[in-house]
Amino acid sequence: MDPAALHRVEAELVAYLHPAHLGDPGAGVRAALNQMLLRYDDELGGAVVAYAGERLRGELGRVLPGLPFVRAPAAATLQLFTPFVGCRLAGTVDTVGGDYLKVLVLGVFNAVIPARHIRAEFQRAAGADRWVHRGDPGHTLEEGKEVSFRVLEMTERGSYFHMTGSLMDPDLGDVCKLYPAYAAKRAALNRAREVKEQAAAGERAKSGGKAGPAAAVRVNTKITFDGDRGAAGAEEGQGKAKKEKKQKKEKEAKKAKKKAKKEKKEKKEKKEKKEKEQQPPSAGGGEVDWAKVSVKLLKKAEGQKLPKKQLFKKALKKAGIVETSPWSAQKHMAAWEAALTANERVAFGKEVSLCL
Repeated sequence: MDPAALHRVEAELVAYLHPAHLGDPGAGVRAALNQMLLRYDDELGGAVVAYAGERLRGELGRVLPGLPFVRAPAAATLQLFTPFVGCRLAGTVDTVGGDYLKVLVLGVFNAVIPARHIRAEFQRAAGADRWVHRGDPGHTLEEGKEVSFRVLEMTERGSYFHMTGSLMDPDLGDVCKLYPAYAAKRAALNRAREVKEQAAAGERAKSGGKAGPAAAVRVNTKITFDGDRGAAGAEEGQGKAKKEKKQKKEKEAKKAKKKAKKEKKEKKEKKEKKEKEQQPPSAGGGEVDWAKVSVKLLKKAEGQKLPKKQLFKKALKKAGIVETSPWSAQKHMAAWEAALTANERVAFGKEVSLCL
């Protein structure tokens, strides 16, 4: 890859912080830088693929009426991808079309190499999605291969850009085939990565599947640099996705709990309503003659002072009522009290004190 297409710059910028970030302005600066990642910027002349050393370079501005965002002067080291017409780039073949190759540079930026810009030494293999070199059948252009190409055209589309490439130069094509030393270095790196992943898998198996230090390192939302090879990248947004998933799960659980509580309440109310409609007045059926019961109790309680509750219990027992629900008791008490009129008490000679 042309060194001029991937370089670092010390940049000064202005971030406008949401009031929520006033307690941690650094987090607000990082949020602003994250918005710039992988987007084309005219002032920078390319796309930011990584950043490091973000910091404030002055005091924060004031919160003004009608403008709640706070001005924060900041600075950071940016890793820029700035391709230009004529530069050489390397990317991985993503799609082999009928008359083109689609290549991903740095894993994210699209480039298309039309068939008319692939030199005549290559021909499309019959019945296969690959191009094969006429003089060297081992030199192929197929999905997953890393190829070098020259940029012929740059097309900007808002915050994104598109590249058109060419393979007309004789030293362009399969990078591993054209540069054996690079191929050996890359194979060694791949082997080292596989050994590291196998060791990490073994540690996780020994610890019963619990995440160890290696897993903790991977969960790093900040994009960092990887020496002179460009941006190493990171799992941007992984922490945010986990947080959103957890919040969604908690919200659904809360909603389900609230729904169950409501259904339980409605079921209880429905049961009580049905009980009111179907509740018999007494165990023996029919209406109770509370006047007759009252007469018997008045004779027996003449000259006594009995609590209302005690007298009512005796009335229930004499009437042969065995229900104990609050609604039934309230209903029977109202009927019983109506029967205990002053006339009935006077007719038997003395008042009965109910100690109400």
